[in-house]
Amino acid sequence: MTPERWARIADLFDTLVDRSPAERAALLGTVDDREVRAEVGRLLGADGTAGALGESPAFCFTAVER
Repeated sequence: MTPERWARIADLFDTLVDRSPAERAALLGTVDDREVRAEVGRLLGADGTAGALGESPAFCFTAVER
């Protein structure tokens, strides 16, 4: 992937990440490059699941009395 193409994907992701799903879909629909549209969609999907995973700690330590 060229740096220019990645920059376009990153810019589009930054524009869409804080928008509602309906706004995302509408704006993604205006992107003429199918591959860019698909990659941004994948990134947005991954970002949506990352929040759920990051909300709780991976490890839970508890005090054990001896």
